[in-house]
Amino acid sequence: MNQPADRGSGTLRVLLLRDRKPGHFHQVEGLGRIIAGMAPATLDRFDVRPAWYAHSKTRQWLLRRRGDPARLARFLYGPAILDLAAADVIVGSGRPTIAAGILLAERFRGKFVYSGWPSGFDRSRIHLILANSPRLMGEPNTVWTPVPSLVDRCNLPAPRPLRRVEDLAGADMALMIGGDSHGHSFSHGEWRSLASFLEASAAALKVRWRVSTSRRSPDFLRPLLADLAARGVIEEFLDYRTAGPGSGNRLFAADAVVVTEDSLSMLSEGLAAGRPVVALKPAKVEDSSANEVVAGHAGQGWLAVLPLRSMTPERFASHLLALRVPERPVREVFEAALAPLLTGPGDRR
Repeated sequence: MNQPADRGSGTLRVLLLRDRKPGHFHQVEGLGRIIAGMAPATLDRFDVRPAWYAHSKTRQWLLRRRGDPARLARFLYGPAILDLAAADVIVGSGRPTIAAGILLAERFRGKFVYSGWPSGFDRSRIHLILANSPRLMGEPNTVWTPVPSLVDRCNLPAPRPLRRVEDLAGADMALMIGGDSHGHSFSHGEWRSLASFLEASAAALKVRWRVSTSRRSPDFLRPLLADLAARGVIEEFLDYRTAGPGSGNRLFAADAVVVTEDSLSMLSEGLAAGRPVVALKPAKVEDSSANEVVAGHAGQGWLAVLPLRSMTPERFASHLLALRVPERPVREVFEAALAPLLTGPGDRR
């Protein structure tokens, strides 16, 4: 049986559970980085891969039976999970990590932090839930936060204040483009409207566009953007196919961030960068919990949501200039939520 982490080492052992989705494991890595900045910590990582038969309903059913944590963890995730060193804090995001986090926390007598909403699981077995919808902030063990990310405004230059239309002349605008997702569907016409808007706003507002695509961006959009870049309408164009993952991260140093609404990760990264954020939505958006996250930020005045097809330079400027950024850096929100758990290595109450 694994023993708790060494109480006398003075260093927290933090285990980061990573599923297959970049949006999830970036959240986990971001939280790990924040914890390491709050206390001496060793970060370990485990790629969570449930067995082929251990689908979500199976994991929920077995956890309700409350068997031996080590035995259940091995059955659900394979023998490699038993080789992990004991951890004081376990961090997860994404449904495959929930059962793993609960079982490992019970096995090691550690504390499990989950980013997201663990529906279908016993939430009393999770020490801290970082929920992204304000509708959930009254639940036990739950704190409302933005989606965690690796972006930190403290590592970026201060943006240009944007208070009047005249301030937009020469301002850097980062546009981060996603694509169709389970909740958002973009038409060809909407993508063409986006290209037209870039050209119109560059001419009318004198803004400087820096644009990046992502793995979900449609192929036919790339030549349109490349043409705008060749004609000087776009100051910088980063094509995901050639630039690769993470290539657009430096664009968060822009004065404002514009994202397509399908990507909560990019939206949250813009907020974490301390920039005003505008989200562009298609006409076809399905109901989902993600909409609650977006609405919560919009209600705080940090984010504007605009229909992509009807975008004009004037509407864009009006909504952008009305935004404010959070007074507290996003990092401080997470530090306040995490602090009660980081009382010292081996302190498992």
